[in-house]
Amino acid sequence: MKGKVTKLILTSLLIAGTVVTATPSLSDVHALTGPEYDLIELQRNRLIQNGDFEKGTANWTSLVSAEVSSDSHVKGNYSGKIKPNTDSHANGHIWQAVTLEKNTDYILKGKIKIISTAQDSTAALVIKSGTLDNPSNVDQDTIVSTTAEWQEAIIEFNSGDMTNFIVGMDRWAENANEALKNSSAYLDDVTLTKVGAEEPDETYDITWWDDFNGTSLDTIKWDYELGHIRGLEQQHYVRSDENVYVKDGKLTIKATDRPVESQYNVGGRQVIYNSGSIRTHDNKQYLYGRFETKAKLPKGKGVFPAFWTLGSDFTLDGVINDAQGHGWPSCGEVDIMELIGDGSDGSARNRTVYQTLHYSSVEGGSADNGKYAGNGTAYTIPSGNFNDDYHIFGLNWTKGKMEWYVDDQIVRTVDYSDDQAAVDALDKPQYIQFNLAMGGAWPGEVGTNLAGTTYDVDYVYYGQTDQQKADAAEYYANAPKLNGTQNITMQQGDIPDLLANVSASEGYHVDYSIDDDSFFDNDAGNSSVHLVINSDANKDKLAILDPGEYTLYYTAIPDDLTVSPRKYTRETVKLTVQERTFPTDFTLTGVYGETLSTIGLPENWTWEQPNTILNQYQNQFKVNYSQNGFTTSTTVSVKLVSADKTNLSELMKKAETYIQSETYTDDSISLLKNEVQKAQAIMNKTDATKEDVATAIQNLNTAIAQLEKKPNVEPPVTPPESNDDKYIINDGKEVTVQPGEAVSFRSNASIEKFKEVLLDGKVLDSQYYTVKEGSTIITLHPEFTKTLSEGQHTLIIVSTDGQATAKFGVEASTSNPVDPSKPNINDTSNNQNKPSTNQPQTGDSVQVTALFGLFIISGALGYFMSKKHKKI
Repeated sequence: MKGKVTKLILTSLLIAGTVVTATPSLSDVHALTGPEYDLIELQRNRLIQNGDFEKGTANWTSLVSAEVSSDSHVKGNYSGKIKPNTDSHANGHIWQAVTLEKNTDYILKGKIKIISTAQDSTAALVIKSGTLDNPSNVDQDTIVSTTAEWQEAIIEFNSGDMTNFIVGMDRWAENANEALKNSSAYLDDVTLTKVGAEEPDETYDITWWDDFNGTSLDTIKWDYELGHIRGLEQQHYVRSDENVYVKDGKLTIKATDRPVESQYNVGGRQVIYNSGSIRTHDNKQYLYGRFETKAKLPKGKGVFPAFWTLGSDFTLDGVINDAQGHGWPSCGEVDIMELIGDGSDGSARNRTVYQTLHYSSVEGGSADNGKYAGNGTAYTIPSGNFNDDYHIFGLNWTKGKMEWYVDDQIVRTVDYSDDQAAVDALDKPQYIQFNLAMGGAWPGEVGTNLAGTTYDVDYVYYGQTDQQKADAAEYYANAPKLNGTQNITMQQGDIPDLLANVSASEGYHVDYSIDDDSFFDNDAGNSSVHLVINSDANKDKLAILDPGEYTLYYTAIPDDLTVSPRKYTRETVKLTVQERTFPTDFTLTGVYGETLSTIGLPENWTWEQPNTILNQYQNQFKVNYSQNGFTTSTTVSVKLVSADKTNLSELMKKAETYIQSETYTDDSISLLKNEVQKAQAIMNKTDATKEDVATAIQNLNTAIAQLEKKPNVEPPVTPPESNDDKYIINDGKEVTVQPGEAVSFRSNASIEKFKEVLLDGKVLDSQYYTVKEGSTIITLHPEFTKTLSEGQHTLIIVSTDGQATAKFGVEASTSNPVDPSKPNINDTSNNQNKPSTNQPQTGDSVQVTALFGLFIISGALGYFMSKKHKKI
């Protein structure tokens, strides 16, 4: 055994040697070092247990007018004794139940000593078939009191088609004489061996274990059973470090007083204690092998510790939908160890443990009536209590057969291969469980002074032989399989498809149950774990789950439920529901003066008061979420900004050009300056609204439109923002047009960036062209091209961030060319507006010059006429 465990350790270390980047946790270190102990070596040389009576009445469960005595013995200190009595048959016996293989030869041996006043008193070594309450005699070897010395009795027999037998010693006579009635018969050194038996394979690989060497319960291996679960028990199972904890290399399950305000009544009994129950259901299942624990059991009135297994398809007392597995006892239960305590120190109950099977005789049955169900066996130590020291309790499980053992003694064997109901219920994956119940229907009412009672566990191991591994592999090869299960995270309000990518073997379908284990309240009266969603058919309830972690049980279910046995496969994952909160990466920006409804929200979120007008006094607003019947609300912050001032800024720059030009009258410039100052105030206003900006733009445009030129002053030329063309003319370059012919030029600049048009270095008034999108298309009006002089001209389309230049030619014309320079008074957002009629028109300066010339000519004529007149 040591060599096998050493092999496991070295293999683990070799594998671990390839993992060099991660820092191992306590669990990792534990996994690398392997279990602390070997599985105990079982005493298999005898099928009779405690055949030397050194453990008192242990295994000798039926004694009539008999006891374990130290009067006489072959070796050791004790023997079994049938005492003198007054029965007319001198009846007495010492029996032990054994389970044997069918059609197998055995040899039963025992040493008998008879103390009698007569030499014809008898006692017999016997082998009987059946059970303790209904035995049938098979054979016996009778010993006669011809001597007061120990005599050996031997029986050779074949088990035939039976497996249950009784062995021991009988004393009985049809008409017993006084000598027989007053005699004492002793039995010692009893052995039962299989003829030609080979030693079974006792080489086990320990594949799973917990030595409890950490600082807390390893929840990767264990989960909790919670609430009040069974019958009249008087404890409430809780998830608490006070009731289940790991310290000094051992697991302790401890009973404590339940707060008075949290106590409640069940079946007339008050639940007065908190206690613990842990299991591997959610994490690990087992099929065939050795289960072994080393534990110190509690003592006291009604204490009820257990080490046991249940079928992994168990529906957990309603926490899983009944249609997704087996209920009790069809799931199968194996009680490896149970004790029902007593208030008297050293009493039989405090030194006796029980070994029991539970299952139904029919598929899905609710009655615990299988052939080998109930009526388990008991093992009793000679003296003291199981609380005095640690003992080993275990089960060796092979296909169709189980062996229970205490310390190194096999105390019960059941070969259930002849009972198909037992095979169906038991030969399938199981999970293990430790719990400390307090009181119940079987142990009776619990004592009221047992707070602090502990059930201490040094270790628990699971190992397999090669044959057990092979048998398990054969089962799994034919069992349904689940594929694609994984932990899932969702948000409140969602209804995810929990069956997406999850599948089962052919002939099976998948469904699930969800419980709220993590929400369990230790102190809330008769609190329990609830089945919150029992099927994918009710997945709509996913949307309204509270935030937190849930246990999600996937089960592969037979399509044909009439098939027997019905095999289920279950896998457990976690479902995490995240609180529905407003997305932290979603920026909310609003414009002063606008309503909340103008601010977009993520899907399924709405403003509680969408018509609220944004102002400088409030930036916190309530939003509501609604989806799939789930609703929530929260408060969000809105970043408030003033309206877009880009167009206003550009228009102010243009206005400054006019102000600096010295082209216009002081009065009209003064009006424009006033509007520029007002516009600057809007630019400086942090909570400017769209209306504020629009009004400023309108007022600036009006002031520009009302500009009046000074006489004989050339209008200013707005220089391009760059000497280099950023954009290009795609259409209209190098064209030649006839006077009176419209001509178009297309720049690849966006129309949103259009500013103005320069012709031969002067700003062209917008009345002479049109602007349209695509990207920016300028079309010179036919009336305007009539006025252009013959020859080459340069047209520049100016945008806010660059320009595009085109050369074009004009053929000869009889019309006089027109000076195209005009102040560009248009709103930058609409370049097709016509200038005000108050603005000076092209040609006015020509008329003034002509009048001035006529005035000079008239003066000159007058001067010459006066000279002539004087000469005369």
